[in-house]
Amino acid sequence: MPGSAALPPFDGNAYRKRILAAIDARGGPEQSDPFEIYDLPLGGADTLSDGAVAAQIDAVWAFWQKQRDHPKYRGVVTAMLTIHRDIADQMRNRDRRRWLAEKTLAERARRHEQRYAELDAALRRLVERFGGIPEDKLDGLRRFAAAAGVEEAAFDIRVRRHRIVRAERPPPPSTDGVHRQVAADLEELGQLNGTTPAVSLYDLLGLPPGADPRQVRQRRDAMAQRNRELRPDRRRALVDDLLAAVLTLLVDGD
Repeated sequence: MPGSAALPPFDGNAYRKRILAAIDARGGPEQSDPFEIYDLPLGGADTLSDGAVAAQIDAVWAFWQKQRDHPKYRGVVTAMLTIHRDIADQMRNRDRRRWLAEKTLAERARRHEQRYAELDAALRRLVERFGGIPEDKLDGLRRFAAAAGVEEAAFDIRVRRHRIVRAERPPPPSTDGVHRQVAADLEELGQLNGTTPAVSLYDLLGLPPGADPRQVRQRRDAMAQRNRELRPDRRRALVDDLLAAVLTLLVDGD
């Protein structure tokens, strides 16, 4: 019955961990939808009252205001505040919400297929280059798949289709100054964000190891644009340096 469903009380900490982190990892609200952004169930488009939806939207908006200076999420929060007025007005009306739900369902299906396609493409490139999946690339691939929403079982099935190339011995530690600086910057950035540091530049970008250079550049450029919108501080400087290293090592390099 329309208008009979209810929502649990808004939990800012849970929202940050489940929603904000996921949207940020995918590159921003452009890779999301209004139902995820406001943490509203897709199936509730017709069963939730306009008042319940409006209360949830207002609670999320108020939470964003508190996160505007968050060291990790202020960029994605700023981006969502920018589009808030347009998408919130549509979500507050049941008829528009129902239309958005149908559109969102189709878009989520498309994104779901794209996630698997990106993983399959990454696996294919590694096989073409190394004759199989290098053992030392598995952790990075698994992190990418998890961030993209690919279930672990589905990831394992895809990996088992290919031969695992086992390293006979670990590579010698790099003495290159650029690589050492990248590792140090990733470690410091993780400390500033209060999160586990990215293990590589690919991990920083949310891309699989060996991703296509064109995709790397697109993701790098999007991150650079978001970073420029932030106030100058140590975190912004670190991200600038790391994105410069992306061009040097992943786009222009081999």
